[in-house]
Amino acid sequence: MSQKYDNRGQISLWLNEKYEVGGKYPKYKGSVILMDGSSREVALWENDSDNPKAPALKGKHEEKKERAEAAPEALDDEIPF
Repeated sequence: MSQKYDNRGQISLWLNEKYEVGGKYPKYKGSVILMDGSSREVALWENDSDNPKAPALKGKHEEKKERAEAAPEALDDEIPF
């Protein structure tokens, strides 16, 4: 009997390949699975504040964008002869 893994509450982050120091891209990107099972995209930037009490990372989250599947092209059923 197989048991499905419950990944609610899990966060996964990867180093962003587009990240450059001082650039506009986040240093880390990933996803979080909320307790209701829905998924959100996460992006984190290093905080360059001089305040020692400031957080090391700041970020945002948004609804996970589903990849659009390519729609099959309509077939032309007409026979040209």
